[in-house]
Amino acid sequence: MAKEITISGSLSFFKTGVTNSAVGKAATAVQVDVAGNAYIEASMATSTSPAAIPLGGVTTPRWAQFQNMDATDNISIRDGSGGTNLITMKPGDPVATLPLAAGAVPYAVASANTPRLDYLIVQA
Repeated sequence: MAKEITISGSLSFFKTGVTNSAVGKAATAVQVDVAGNAYIEASMATSTSPAAIPLGGVTTPRWAQFQNMDATDNISIRDGSGGTNLITMKPGDPVATLPLAAGAVPYAVASANTPRLDYLIVQA
């Protein structure tokens, strides 16, 4: 294990009358060890019926990055076909990077039409 994954991101918030200045959190070049060797980088057309996100050779998904490539419709990621939405990406939202819980089975569902979901999932 040699810190095979690097994650960076930040979130800041400033709103007049709510905060006096910008508040935020940042993670720059956080490195994570990965025991497995499998990953999948792919794209899928989603629909309004929940569909399992193809994992290829990934048997224990852990780190995932999702991006809604559509200009109009939302895409939600959930655990299992009947699970509740874990995240919902609106059109134009930035990339969502997250660690998946052990045993998670990622599914995607669209608010309408067939927006494209780009993703990268790395095995634990």
